[in-house]
Parts: sequence; structure tokens; C-alpha cells
Amino acid sequence: MSLPIVVRDAKEERFYGSDDLPLVVGGGPGAHIPVSGGEGSEALALLGVSDEQVFLQPGTRVPVTCNGRLIETSRWLRNGDSIRVGSVRIHCEFGSERLDFRVHRSAPTEEDAARADGPAHLAPEEIEPIAYTAAARERAAWHGRIPIVPVLLAAFFLRSACSAGFSSPQRRSA
Repeated sequence: MSLPIVVRDAKEERFYGSDDLPLVVGGGPGAHIPVSGGEGSEALALLGVSDEQVFLQPGTRVPVTCNGRLIETSRWLRNGDSIRVGSVRIHCEFGSERLDFRVHRSAPTEEDAARADGPAHLAPEEIEPIAYTAAARERAAWHGRIPIVPVLLAAFFLRSACSAGFSSPQRRSA
């Protein structure tokens, strides 16, 4: 996916490309979306693209929610999703021409502290963790490049031919 990525907040609009992925949500110096209270260098969450779909992967220190659900592992994002990391809310707008992440900042409230445990009655929507390097992604997705039906048919016919060859009587030439 080579769409431009736009991060908007009250102060500015920043543009990124696919080479800048994953976008880091956190408090460190390399954060694309800074979060107050996240002074460490560890990412609080990551936003990236895999298989032409946008995903969210939470960090370990701060609870991350998407549409009010606690996210414990990677999750695919859809147009209109709302992500909360600490006091920052990120609204996702995905169009055919670009990916927009609108950042809204607010002072931490008691509701944020209560949300830290996440809503217990909702199960998180999860996907497998995402590999961030192209080489790791290629190794992880080897099964997507092998057409399974022709391989299974070939194995069946090979096995049938081998077993037929061993079980038929041998002919002798005179």
C-alpha cells in the first residue's frame, strides 16, 4: 500500500510514506504521535500496514483501546475506528487517496484511569502479531504463495502412481 499517511492534530499536519511505517505512538524522541506521560523510549502502540490493511499493535505499558475495547494484541483497523492511548484519541479515516489519523488530546481524567483495566464484558478483537520487516513478513507468509490445491492433487497422483507400480505384477519379456 503506497498511500500517503497523514497525522493531524490541533497544531499541525504531518505527512508520512510507507517507508516510515510502523508509526510509533509514544513519548520517546522517535514518536510519530506523541503521548504525554510516555517519556520512555518504548512504543505505547504501533500503527502499520500489512497485506494492504492497516493494523494497530499495542505496547505493554499503557492500555490501548479501539472503539472502547481493550486491545491486547494486533488488530486490523477499519475506517471510522477510534483508538485511545492514555489521554490521546486517534480517529482513523481511510480513503482511496490517503490514510488519515486525526489526533485529539485531552487531560487525563478519572474515566481514563477506569478505562485502564478495559471493559471486562467485551472480548478483544485479536489477530496474530505482525512482523515489521519485509524479510520477516516474507518468511511468515510463505503459505500464501503456494497454491495448495494443485500441490495436494500432485501428491495424490504421485502416491497413487507409486503404489500402483509396486502392487502390479511384473511382466517378463521373452
